[in-house]
Amino acid sequence: MKILVFEHCLRLTGHRIPYASLVAGSFAGQQVVVGIPQLLSGESCLGDYFPPPIDIDFYPVKEQSPKPLANSLSARKSLLALVSKHKPDLVAIPTADGLATLLGLFNLFGFSSLRRVRTDVCLMNGGKARRGENGVSKFLRNLKWWITTRGPWQRLMLIDAKAFMEIENPAAAKIALCPDPVPAISEKSKTEARSSLGLPVDGRLIVSVGRQDKRKGIDSLLRSFVVAGLEPNDRIALVGKLSPEIKPFVKELQSDERYADRILTIDRFVSEKEFIDAFKASDIVAATYPGTNCPSGVVCRAISYNRPVLATNSGWLRWTIEELGAGVAADMTTVKSLAVSLENAFELTGDFELTKTGKLYAKFNSVASYQETWSRGMSWSDESFTNFESFDQCLENAEIV
Repeated sequence: MKILVFEHCLRLTGHRIPYASLVAGSFAGQQVVVGIPQLLSGESCLGDYFPPPIDIDFYPVKEQSPKPLANSLSARKSLLALVSKHKPDLVAIPTADGLATLLGLFNLFGFSSLRRVRTDVCLMNGGKARRGENGVSKFLRNLKWWITTRGPWQRLMLIDAKAFMEIENPAAAKIALCPDPVPAISEKSKTEARSSLGLPVDGRLIVSVGRQDKRKGIDSLLRSFVVAGLEPNDRIALVGKLSPEIKPFVKELQSDERYADRILTIDRFVSEKEFIDAFKASDIVAATYPGTNCPSGVVCRAISYNRPVLATNSGWLRWTIEELGAGVAADMTTVKSLAVSLENAFELTGDFELTKTGKLYAKFNSVASYQETWSRGMSWSDESFTNFESFDQCLENAEIV
């Protein structure tokens, strides 16, 4: 069987190439071609992501446009050219946000070259309008979702379990739930992980992982940390590049001798190994993201690594607290209320435990489960949906992987 894995990212950073690598690897024993933009052809690490016998076809594409529609049109053109060239039996698109809606629109009007090819796509952010959206915003989101579901899909897969649970009849719409692949955690002890990162080994530690910016609520988190009633050796570590808007504020706090050795930073891009060690080193994982309603890879990792999160009390993050027992819901109303939430999170560290559903969800979000989900595409049929049509069924099926 010939498989085409299509990825239209124009930068090496982020999850997209690693996810494409896992998808390509899920079709062992098959003829696999990975389509990647020519702009990435000079990246030497691609050979590690896609080792032989996987073939890479670098297709020509212009620099990324600031207009999402232009990028989606470019992606569609490149995809159709690759399908015509390689004539695959199955097309797999690990990150199809934007492109899937455009393909759905063309399919509605009868312009689709994918109708005769098994096509599996996955969205990081999908579903109908969320609570709090109304008016034009609600209408446009629902319209976009309706168009997306009209694409020529064998399966339209969602990473967002909350959005999947809100779909009335996912099997009828050929919608499936896809795991968020969490790499295995380091076997290091907490002390060893902290030492490897150059962090103090004593005291309790809340960690924020990834790019540190206001979008992640780092400014609010730091303000709450300095007023919270914590122990002298309770610390916060920002593991990842500090944004220009955050860095001066962090330096100002660190200049105060009261916080110089309690507000810690690793101000650079960190490796995957260091990224995993940051979770192992933590007692709490910070997810105080204002205004977000989408799944968080950081929170999925915290759940799988059995680390409590301090998460914004809304949307998908709130769902992880209520449904999965992921940690403490943060009251983001004021600095003081967030500080109280932070204090509560530190108190939770001694007896934290996920709910039964949370433990199953952690198992579901494994690399093995992710690859098994994609490999099913080779033999998928409409009848297959009956075994995976609910959230609980998906979790139960993950137990056998």
